[in-house]
Amino acid sequence: LCYYNSHHPAAPIACEPLVLTTLGAFVSLLLVFRTNSSYGRFTEARLLLGQLVLYAREFARVAVVHLPRELARKSVDHLSVYAWCLKARVRAHDNPEPTIRKIIGTKKANELLMKTKPAFFALQELTKIMAECEHALPGYVTYSLDQSLHNLDRVLGGCERLISTPIPLSYTRHTSRSVLLFLLVVPIGLWKSCGWSTVPITILISFILLGIDEIAVHIEEPFAIMPLQQLCQVVQATCQETFQLYAVPDEEKTWRRESTAGMNGGWDQSESPA
Repeated sequence: LCYYNSHHPAAPIACEPLVLTTLGAFVSLLLVFRTNSSYGRFTEARLLLGQLVLYAREFARVAVVHLPRELARKSVDHLSVYAWCLKARVRAHDNPEPTIRKIIGTKKANELLMKTKPAFFALQELTKIMAECEHALPGYVTYSLDQSLHNLDRVLGGCERLISTPIPLSYTRHTSRSVLLFLLVVPIGLWKSCGWSTVPITILISFILLGIDEIAVHIEEPFAIMPLQQLCQVVQATCQETFQLYAVPDEEKTWRRESTAGMNGGWDQSESPA
């Protein structure tokens, strides 16, 4: 275009800068909306994964101290399994089977992975473990554990919402095509005022706009770029270390419950003093 215009100054291919300004305003709006939509998904995914670590740590913190030792071990194991199953849920190509087999054994791993939603049924196993000793736990402990499981289920639901409702493909295509059409008009609108400087200026504008569009495409599926492997390893290591350091022997837990009952005048905590 620049070569043609320089050799045909009487009939150049050019337009008024106002046309370029008007088109640029519309393309900028499209890019802003597109990028904000993608970054909103990325931010929500980051918050959900942060909540996963927080609620898993909260459940393990309470469970290893108050549950019987064998049930506490099962609970932290299934908590780790939940994290790996969640990773496989948001990344369809991942296979968590070898890791889960190491944690809970081949038989239980096969039973769990045959389910339609292994992450949810891992939470169901945790609920079952709680039910086995619910009668022997103080009310505040049961409430705390149940709230942690409820929050972990909300994390699972939030992640499933993100992967099941992607940004419409037509919206992505329309934005990309609009950017390309605008870049085709850029040298036509710049020639009158910039001359041969149109070439480097067009290259710079193309680099910036295409880069923004590419970033939006890259982060619209946040679970594909987040370090889920390291995150699951953190959850598993935290659960196992919490159990090893703070799990209380069953004899001491029995003594604590008897002491609590004595301080309450011998009443069963599940009954009303009346």
